[in-house]
Amino acid sequence: MKLQVMNFDVDDLSTCKPGSEVGKIKQQSERFNRALIPREVVVRLNQTSALKALGYCVLQWGLIVLSIVMSVTVGHWAMYVAAVLVIGSRQHALLILMHESVHHHLFKNKKLSDWFSDLLLALPFGILTSSFRRFHFSHHRYVNQSNDPEKEYYDLEGEYQFPKSPYNFAKWVIADLTGISFISTLRLLFTFNFILRLFDKDRITAAELIRVIIFYSLAIGFISYFQCWKGFFAYWVVPGLTVMAVSIRLRAIAEHMVTPNDSELHCFRTTTGSLWERLFISPCAINYHTEHHLFPGVPFYNLPKIHKELMKIPEYSDNALVYASYFGKYGSLAQLIKKKVVVEKQLA
Repeated sequence: MKLQVMNFDVDDLSTCKPGSEVGKIKQQSERFNRALIPREVVVRLNQTSALKALGYCVLQWGLIVLSIVMSVTVGHWAMYVAAVLVIGSRQHALLILMHESVHHHLFKNKKLSDWFSDLLLALPFGILTSSFRRFHFSHHRYVNQSNDPEKEYYDLEGEYQFPKSPYNFAKWVIADLTGISFISTLRLLFTFNFILRLFDKDRITAAELIRVIIFYSLAIGFISYFQCWKGFFAYWVVPGLTVMAVSIRLRAIAEHMVTPNDSELHCFRTTTGSLWERLFISPCAINYHTEHHLFPGVPFYNLPKIHKELMKIPEYSDNALVYASYFGKYGSLAQLIKKKVVVEKQLA
């Protein structure tokens, strides 16, 4: 594998806010030609597997339960810290699987998919799948443009100014990891909260309301019956407001922050990542983010396969923003704490 490196100054990207529209996004005139991938390959990789989706979901919940059991059994603070790390990373994975449901990748039956997603992936975080779907589809349609809701959110937050010095970047991450910035995390989750849908013009449906009642009746009943509110806080709230929070933040920054935006391939990044990076920053193949935007019909377990196909095409391999790691010398995150932005691209 060869590495091609090109440099551009982040000062060329206006104020370096996410989705800066320097040069505009010429998606109509400079769109990547998807026809370069044979149609039969795309059709094959678009196929979903309910068994795989169910297996990934069972795996995440299984690791969460196992971590809690081991921590309680051992009763040592070090085991609790390890449990928080594992649970927080798996909470992030559950939200990525919810994102897959948004694209109807879990089950072919859309109603079943939404029931499954809300009860096991979304409502544990107080959100509805359909609320995120509305937000996320707009993001796909207007990626990095002024009417991209993800860009609007980051602009309103006001913290996403780049480049950052290593000190400020570390301080920013530590604030998430220690829970200091928990209000920011809660604000993000509340954006998709089911309560808002009770008063929104896009009202919560009867089926969704039934799912909300079922889930919270069972969850609150279980926690109250076994008197484990402290355990709920220690093993769900704490990981969610610390490890999960920093994982989401790092992944989101790497995906779209401070990209050139002068062509479609320059609107997002793919980071192949090391094993630990894929576990804690980009679970369930969400690191293949360029591939996801180009082919949103491809389920997450097939994104690595379509990435390999794309890397055979010079129009992609010579232009896409593809990184070998998040924190390596030319990592997709490391570049955002430097004055010069360095783009590392893998060439087949």
